[in-house]
Amino acid sequence: PNPGTAAFSHYEILYSLSPELAFTTIANNLVPQSLNSFTHVTNLPLNNSYYYFVQAWYVDANGLGFSIASDTISTIHLEAEPAQNSCNNCDSAAYLEWNEPWLPFGEDPNTLQFQVWMEQTPGNWQLLTNTGFDIVEYIHFVYNCLPVSLNFRIVLETSSGCQFVSNVSGDQFRDSVFPQSGI
Repeated sequence: PNPGTAAFSHYEILYSLSPELAFTTIANNLVPQSLNSFTHVTNLPLNNSYYYFVQAWYVDANGLGFSIASDTISTIHLEAEPAQNSCNNCDSAAYLEWNEPWLPFGEDPNTLQFQVWMEQTPGNWQLLTNTGFDIVEYIHFVYNCLPVSLNFRIVLETSSGCQFVSNVSGDQFRDSVFPQSGI
């Protein structure tokens, strides 16, 4: 194939549960060339990270097809649970833990920050904090004596405009350290 005379044909998107396993095509013949987003709709459980890469297919002047593969990227997988499940003396808190995704080539992780978001009222997300790329856990204290349903998600935006959004993970949380009553 002669890349200098090639014309764009289509994109193919592949995924896997591990970079060491075979990748499966989930979308093919995607156009136009300016396409810059894709949502993987699946009934697979969200209890794992997923790895993706894109094949850009071209056809040269001789009719020979060839492809150029992107870097492999991965999703962020978040787990949020009552903190007392993960550490001693951590009552009254939500413990969040997530993975570092595989970044596009050339991204400097030292310039990136994870955004930690919380949803207490359905559809109303609020930013709790930002953490450095090397910090993949967070404890959020809960000051509510009655159980409250809280959902969390993690967002990472790269300098090239790529946005990683984790799964939503949540549970029932409550403050189990009650204030002392007066005598």
